[in-house]
Amino acid sequence: MHTALNTGAPKRLKQLRSALDVRGRRLTAAVNLLEQARVVRSGRNGFTAICTDPVTALARAMDVAASGERVDRSRIEMARGYAEARECRRRNLLAYFGEEVAQPCGNCDNCAETADRPTPVARPAVPVDTPVEHREFGSGVVISGESDRVTVLFDDYGYRTLSADVIRQTRVLERR
Repeated sequence: MHTALNTGAPKRLKQLRSALDVRGRRLTAAVNLLEQARVVRSGRNGFTAICTDPVTALARAMDVAASGERVDRSRIEMARGYAEARECRRRNLLAYFGEEVAQPCGNCDNCAETADRPTPVARPAVPVDTPVEHREFGSGVVISGESDRVTVLFDDYGYRTLSADVIRQTRVLERR
């Protein structure tokens, strides 16, 4: 694909299909990945190569693909966490979308199970919507939390739930 884009003039998808003999979604996915990796640029007249070194282009594309896979895996883990949750499912689901709800809903299956027991609502260890920086995962934003843990959406690593004790002891997570 790199040679087909490396002639200077922008190429339309139709021209790339002919030059590369690649069809449909496979070509579109490859071009989208190259654009996300800043290897090609899209314009009104088509796609133009902006990175001419194939080794660098491949490394960038692989980094973007790996980041996407990490985020996808973290989404699956968040869905699993929802399915296995013992606390209010409404609060859990709204937290995923960045909404903080003070009290359990009282209507979901988990609230029904615990209706006869008072559910203490603790303040999160780190407030929701706090921008943070993690030593390994980089930049992120706190999307939910309890007194003992926080869930952060990291730009390149997706969702991670972190222990408040570990955060305090190691200072692995800092507010930005």
